[in-house]
Amino acid sequence: MIEAAGSQGEVVGVMAHELSHVALRHGTAQATKATKYEIGTLLGAVVGSIIGGNVGSAVAQGTQFGLGTAFLRFSREFEREADLLGSRVMAAAGYDPREMANMFRTIQQQAGAGGPQWLSSHPDPGDRYESITREATLLTVRNPVTDTRAFTTAQARLRRMATAPTTEDATREIAADATVPVAEGRLDPGRVAPPSSKYTM
Repeated sequence: MIEAAGSQGEVVGVMAHELSHVALRHGTAQATKATKYEIGTLLGAVVGSIIGGNVGSAVAQGTQFGLGTAFLRFSREFEREADLLGSRVMAAAGYDPREMANMFRTIQQQAGAGGPQWLSSHPDPGDRYESITREATLLTVRNPVTDTRAFTTAQARLRRMATAPTTEDATREIAADATVPVAEGRLDPGRVAPPSSKYTM
């Protein structure tokens, strides 16, 4: 994220957005709402198995897909709420909320639209850009903060580093290490140490 960002404000925008999820207790709300959807999916599976055959299978799968799609709606609402609160947090901290909008534009340029919006738990980055930009026009930023030397130094250092390995690369490396005898003092990826017997409460 730091490497991809065009400014310090863009990184701050992502942080303000994620902190807003915490402040708005979206994780708790999502877990609470999930329960009724899980029950609905289970009922659909039961009804589908009672009906049986292709029709029963269609009922079970349709219930699962329909309820899953409805449940994604909450994620989109939460994303929009976090965008709005994050914009206000940024303005209060001296950062232009349009920097958050710029980061979503960067994400869109690098990753594309990512398929139809109704199948995504996150709103389309282009839609978010417009929404955040509208909100920014209503906010006042006093004593605007620009890129600090610490940010530009960190960004330059990250750009000089080797590319981080992908999950596939890391998995392949662990598999290769498993065939080599474990040297003294090296962590054996195939063995997890048991809990300490010295732990007391």
